[in-house]
Amino acid sequence: MKALLHTLLCTLVVLAAGWATQSCTHNGGDVSPWWGTWHVESVEAQGKPVTTIAGDFFFQFQGEVVRLSWRNDRYDSAESYGNWSEGQGTITMRFVNPDAQPLALPGLGATTTFTIEHKSHQRIVLSTVAQGASYRYTLKKVV
Repeated sequence: MKALLHTLLCTLVVLAAGWATQSCTHNGGDVSPWWGTWHVESVEAQGKPVTTIAGDFFFQFQGEVVRLSWRNDRYDSAESYGNWSEGQGTITMRFVNPDAQPLALPGLGATTTFTIEHKSHQRIVLSTVAQGASYRYTLKKVV
């Protein structure tokens, strides 16, 4: 009985160690502060809040893929997919599929480079200039 318990305990330890080493295998397990779902809490144009945005927008980052999704109070929804990359103090999003242009979010085009003003695991502030106007996005971590 003692040998059976010892064998069972050793098996569980080996299984737990195997699970832990296989759970996050990219970038040494670092999923970065970008990973997850981010709610677009506010958008400013020329320093003033944009109040014409209907519904909620979300950015989701995983690997090199970014998903921009939208939903409203009636649970209507839409989404766009693209690629993203982080540079020295910048993040660039590319929505290059001609059949799936990015959703209509002020200041966001097929390719947009944002300056990262603030980045933490809970809040990100991005700014860009598009069509001659400056835009500022505040993103809040949801998941």
